[in-house]
Amino acid sequence: MALLTRLALCCTVLLTLGACYLAFQGVDEVTFDGAATAVVVQSIPAQATRLDAISAVRTAAEAEGVSIVKVVADPEDIDHSRIVLTFDDAAAGYRPFSSAIRTIVRPIGDGGTSDLRGLYLIDGSARQGARIVSSLESLGYLAQTESRSPQAYVMGTIAKQPAVATIGMATLLAVGLALVFHASQAQKRRAVALVNGWSEAQFVLAELRGIAVVFGQALIVFALLGVVALGFINGWAQLGGFVAFTVPIVLVVFLIISGMALLALLLLPNERLASLIAGKRPVLYLAVAAAMIQSVTMWSLLTAFTSASSQVSVAAASAAELDHWRASTDLLTLRFTPMSSELEWKALEGPFREVVQTLDGSGQLLLAVHPSVVRTDDYGADGNRIIVNNEFLRRQAIISEDGTRVAPVAEEADHLTLLIPEQLTERIPDIVETYEDEAAFQMSLAGLDPHPITIEVIRVRDGQRIFNYSQDLAQPAQADPVVAVIPAASEVLSSDFYLSNASSGGVLVSDDQATLDLLDRVGITARLASLDTAADFAIDALQTLQSAIRGLQLSIAFTVLVLAFSATVLASAYCQGQSQAIFTRFTNGWSFLASHRTFLISSLGGTALLLCAGVITTTRDALPWAAVILAVECILVLGLVRLAEHRLRGDLIKRY
Repeated sequence: MALLTRLALCCTVLLTLGACYLAFQGVDEVTFDGAATAVVVQSIPAQATRLDAISAVRTAAEAEGVSIVKVVADPEDIDHSRIVLTFDDAAAGYRPFSSAIRTIVRPIGDGGTSDLRGLYLIDGSARQGARIVSSLESLGYLAQTESRSPQAYVMGTIAKQPAVATIGMATLLAVGLALVFHASQAQKRRAVALVNGWSEAQFVLAELRGIAVVFGQALIVFALLGVVALGFINGWAQLGGFVAFTVPIVLVVFLIISGMALLALLLLPNERLASLIAGKRPVLYLAVAAAMIQSVTMWSLLTAFTSASSQVSVAAASAAELDHWRASTDLLTLRFTPMSSELEWKALEGPFREVVQTLDGSGQLLLAVHPSVVRTDDYGADGNRIIVNNEFLRRQAIISEDGTRVAPVAEEADHLTLLIPEQLTERIPDIVETYEDEAAFQMSLAGLDPHPITIEVIRVRDGQRIFNYSQDLAQPAQADPVVAVIPAASEVLSSDFYLSNASSGGVLVSDDQATLDLLDRVGITARLASLDTAADFAIDALQTLQSAIRGLQLSIAFTVLVLAFSATVLASAYCQGQSQAIFTRFTNGWSFLASHRTFLISSLGGTALLLCAGVITTTRDALPWAAVILAVECILVLGLVRLAEHRLRGDLIKRY
């Protein structure tokens, strides 16, 4: 068996075991030891307090005799730490499989104001999970079950992260090409076997047996090394579960490799035995396979590069604002139960406004309302603006044109302040008029006759990115927005404005108990669905995005290796097929480019056309990456053809 094929099989075993380790580590980081079923709580009855919800979940789990936990991200260190909230002492003997992340175990009562909706993990069956859901639903909760087995996690990851599928496909393409190369090298052995009375079936079985032996030897060596490594990494924690998870995957990979090897051997072109014994190889067969695999690889690489660049830009913008979220873990989002009629909405507006005015006056409310999609060429309702209060200015530094920080503004009736970037100086009259119209509209919502208001303008320095407390990772901050500072005492904003922006995260409170007391005083506690930590969702989403980016980076590295491998085989097949012509041109003084111009034009021209098609069918953002891939392909092809030609000349000189 050729060294290249042995190396490909050994790498496949190593990558399979490595992928199993990473997958099981991922399972351990998002689930809990022994948890194969999840209960997803979607809503909590409005009348249920936090203690009521905790008690309901604990009672339902105890009735089924299962342990239940809730896993959340640690806002202090989302990359390397997580928090497991427990309802009993089940986590006392827990040993994490993953050493990449620290697990902090806390009782559920120490979870602060974290959202009690979401994912709960149990160490029981799906039936037990279904009965827990039934128990909760009888109390007015809305919940459902989900599978959280390692297999379900892997399938879900593949579905949600194309990078995983790209890595798998790239690996299979590399192994497939290595097996095609092995089959082409086996032609001479095949001819000798047939001459000695072997049947085709005996020859194929012998080749498959050789592949199985190499695969098995590599598996034994890497498995033993892996067990030793796990001892150093995590002290063999959850080793039994990891082995049970890995064995079926390794078996499936072996069956896939065996199937590909069988197909490669059966598709070998028939040649005369004399030619095969003389060493003739199916060069066209090898070249076609290499070209096809290279085409698929380049398309995958273009897709992966484009996806990675867009996600990296989002993650970079979000990570830059992560410190703001870490400093804002005291802020809570009010979420109200859905209202079925306009009368219910109107009945809630007045009391909630009273809560807003009280909390704003005591500095316990932060207002940060901005459009869901910002139009950078506009500064009105759908434009680049943020409506805030004084608490926002206390937490976020906005620098005025004289270099000082903008201080909280006067809290007077019918008064608002606009912070306008210097670059918009000429547009100030238009912007002021826009907000006068906005104020009149808000008055009409409140049933008041429009009347003049005082608008103060403060010019601020250009080039400032203002954190807007958005839980949407695509827009964590805005560049040079118009900031409208409107305290609740100004009475410019309607009750409808505050209520409609509460559940979307535009109205945040910093004291849960004071908020609950006020809601109870005005009689709308029953309408409160939850009081969630605003930072939780953004931090969890960023953690998920960063994990996806790491997967994309890994898939790009794998795909580049496959691209280089297929280019190597293609260059080798070309030089073998044109050996006599190449040698003749060399002896006649042809230059390198002249000797290989037909191959280079067809190969690189085909690559360029393929990449152009990829850009047209995806997005223009892929154009720079297409240029990078084409440049890399040019370097690879020129270098590999030069190397293959040099080796070919040496072989021909030795032969003749």
